[in-house]
Amino acid sequence: MIVIPGNPKGKQRPRMTKTGLVYTPRETKDAELQIKVAYSRAAGGVPFPIEQPLKLILDVYYPLGQLRKSERQQALESKIFPIKKPDLDNVAKLVLDSLTNTAYEDDRQVVELICKKYYSTQPRIEFEIIPIPIPKQE
Repeated sequence: MIVIPGNPKGKQRPRMTKTGLVYTPRETKDAELQIKVAYSRAAGGVPFPIEQPLKLILDVYYPLGQLRKSERQQALESKIFPIKKPDLDNVAKLVLDSLTNTAYEDDRQVVELICKKYYSTQPRIEFEIIPIPIPKQE
């Protein structure tokens, strides 16, 4: 598992200047770079073969935040789950897009995606990329 410490962030929508120039928000760019660097350090920067189908397992850990004392232990035991922003699909989009041209050629190679949200005293994003073997044609 590759770990990205800190509060989870989701991919933000592109922004537009008054002159019509479209750009990616700085917070999204910074988060994408953090994910790329973490992957490169953990995996030695070696991408999977081109066209290799992949499975991505993504676990997102949110801070306990404003939970009542009675809810904190339940949250840490995964008896209650974070129903708050960022949305899980936006976190997944951020991770998938960040790893394009780093872990794989394109995120279309990800054919299976497993995502889960939890509470933790250590907020973070964890992910693992698993190659799916291609059966040999005879």
